Amino acid sequence: QTGCPYCKQAEAVLKKNKASYTAIEVDPAIRAELKKRTKRTSVPAIFIKGQYYGGMNDGGKFGGLAGLEKNGMLQPLLEGAGA
Repeated sequence: QTGCPYCKQAEAVLKKNKASYTAIEVDPAIRAELKKRTKRTSVPAIFIKGQYYGGMNDGGKFGGLAGLEKNGMLQPLLEGAGA
């Protein structure tokens, strides 16, 4: 989301890990779908191979993208997804 500091942090982490990703500007319809799928409407919402992993530093089982990276889990996930 343009102007979102957590989105910019997430993009930096993904770039640092040389991940291929798609960033989507969230409109009301997408936000409604996010709520339906994740019970949350905040961004970023990180999905890897269709699985929801939370935001930048919250949500998901591991505390979002930052938690995955901190625990050494992000790179294997990205590689497994072909990202």
